[in-house]
Amino acid sequence: MKKWIFTFFELILFGGLLIVYFVQRLNYPDAFKVAGVYVNSLIGGVNSFIMLAVLFVSAVSLVASKRGNRFVAKSLSLFAASFAALLLISLCVEWMSYADGGMFYGGEELLKKPQGVIAFFNVYYLTIFIFAAHVLWGMFLSSVAFVKIHVGSITKENSGVLECANSFWGFLTIIWLFIFPLFYLIR
Repeated sequence: MKKWIFTFFELILFGGLLIVYFVQRLNYPDAFKVAGVYVNSLIGGVNSFIMLAVLFVSAVSLVASKRGNRFVAKSLSLFAASFAALLLISLCVEWMSYADGGMFYGGEELLKKPQGVIAFFNVYYLTIFIFAAHVLWGMFLSSVAFVKIHVGSITKENSGVLECANSFWGFLTIIWLFIFPLFYLIR
């Protein structure tokens, strides 16, 4: 039941961000297309691949745990946490490239752009920051699962933390599948 309450509140959070996105896009349709040129689609594609990799290794880790293969489950939980760290690094590299071009939140170059471009980047930075905070939480969950598998408290019969981490990564991947086209493929 707790998982569904959490999911409900997450849907409200990200749903609210999507509503803000679409309201701003309706207000500034042409400016959103212009703003999409500034966003790095290649990095967005790499991030998509990393998200799918995290979900895959997390799911296989859960399957390995259910089959009693602790070594594989532990290794893949560590890979999930590592891929999450790689995703955070990728997001930071992306943001640093925007900062170098003055397109960061409140940056001089961004403030010279039309109001719609500024609105796009305001929604973009807020959404991606909240997403990155969730990736950090997922990395923590995968790390906890790794430790619990290592000490033997996650078994075939009791894999709650691992199931929670896997469900979380599944949810976050679905969220990313909305974020990617809305921000990175808009042109």
